[in-house]
This record gives sequence, C-alpha cells and structure tokens, in this order.
Amino acid sequence: MYENINKEIYLFKVEALQNFNIRIFDVFAYFRYHLDYAFRPIILLFDEVHADPEWSKSLKIILIN
Repeated sequence: MYENINKEIYLFKVEALQNFNIRIFDVFAYFRYHLDYAFRPIILLFDEVHADPEWSKSLKIILIN
C-alpha cells in the first residue's frame, strides 16, 4: 500500500542551525552537491523557518531549482 513512501526524510531546526551560522540555503546546497537526489528523492523539513532572516528568498530559490 505504501510502497512508494520516501524513506529519506531530514528534519532541521533552523534555530539550531543559526547557532552555527548555517542558513536554509546552505543545507539545500549541501544536499544538492553531496547527494545524487535526482535518482533518489529526499525530503527536507525545516522547523521554525522564520528564524532564518533570508528564509523567503532561500525557499523561492530552492523551489525554482
């Protein structure tokens, strides 16, 4: 029934990322560069996105890519 469920789900707490000066876009860039996501879909979840001052811009760029 759920054979096509994606098993690679990553959750990021943006407030914790901010402690290390990591932005949402940095996380996306890392996965894009280091993983071959074109052949295996992944899900990136971001909790408290408003903690990143550039969250809106980052998500728009990610959506386009």
